[in-house]
Amino acid sequence: MDQMMENDYPLLPEPSSDQDSKIFEDDGYLSTKSHNGLMTLTEPPMYAIDCEMCETAEGMELTRISVVDESFNVLYDTLVKPSNQIIDYKTKYSGITEDMLKNVTTTLANVQKRLINLFPSDAILLGHSLENDLRALKLYHQRVIDTSVIYPANTSSPFFKASLRGLAHKYLDKDIQNGKNGHCSVEDASACMELVQLKIENGPDFGAPPVEKEGLFERTSRNGKIVAMLDYSGILRKFCTGATHTVSCSSDEEIVSNAVQLMQGSEILWAHLHEAEMFLKENESTVDEEKEKRWKDVLQSVDNRIKEIHDAVPSQSLLLVLFGCGDLSPVRRLQRQREGNRTELKEAVKTAKKGVCFIKMTPEEITVGKEMTTLGQHSANKIIL
Repeated sequence: MDQMMENDYPLLPEPSSDQDSKIFEDDGYLSTKSHNGLMTLTEPPMYAIDCEMCETAEGMELTRISVVDESFNVLYDTLVKPSNQIIDYKTKYSGITEDMLKNVTTTLANVQKRLINLFPSDAILLGHSLENDLRALKLYHQRVIDTSVIYPANTSSPFFKASLRGLAHKYLDKDIQNGKNGHCSVEDASACMELVQLKIENGPDFGAPPVEKEGLFERTSRNGKIVAMLDYSGILRKFCTGATHTVSCSSDEEIVSNAVQLMQGSEILWAHLHEAEMFLKENESTVDEEKEKRWKDVLQSVDNRIKEIHDAVPSQSLLLVLFGCGDLSPVRRLQRQREGNRTELKEAVKTAKKGVCFIKMTPEEITVGKEMTTLGQHSANKIIL
């Protein structure tokens, strides 16, 4: 679940008492059949899906959906008529033209109904950057395998993912997405299925880039330092290697409370506050005065939490407050565009990575504010991040 949040998947809200737990409707979203989580004697079936989209007056909308099974049989393949006026058919990438959709009557609602009936409750859905397909389909589904995640890009930036075309060429020795008439969703879905089957056959480390860099906590623990890390569980699992103590938290309030308690017994303490980034993520599509007002309230809340940590920092310590990431909504918007203008995406990432670093050393009470740069050596006995 944490990894789905991290990759911006549409997540099913918690149902209230008067809602059907199997089907939850919100702004046109529906849920596939719910899974009870119980183990069965048979392997759960896998289905690979791929969608093509066009740009309408209301954003990106579905124009084609293809589903293949584990034997590469095409179970469903249909064109879909968007509900809003089409601005750009994205033919170069989608292969969809105005003539192709002229007599199409299949709607998104028709597709949702068909897929909900097609997928059993234990189905595992496969895809590449599958969150985009599920958003286009307006479907909630909790059991997924994403080839853009299980085959990570060989880059230090979390914003860039390996392309399906590149993965197919490297691991399947196949050239896909080379047609002059755009992508073929059946071909892409089949490539995803084959990549997942290859991963299962060769084990979880297959396709993973070699680890060449030593992490912060690994370096510090190697030097005998006591390190505490407080964060959400998904981030802990990904980055906590080398930490002496890890504390899984579910809110910024819990992170601050634990940070204050653990300060005295830790030589390095890492506390990650999420309120600001969660606000931007949840409100990335809106720009209005109300959002600006709520954003100021969020920043005030973050400021109060930082002050609580600041006031608890013991003497002979170094406090670093890092605002190392700006608004990610332009980055996510560009990632959702299948054709992906890489130059524009790089610029958006560069802008988002700009931040501010505040440094305080006790007991000297020296505070410095500057644009994020590489930090030098400090003589403090304790470091709070």
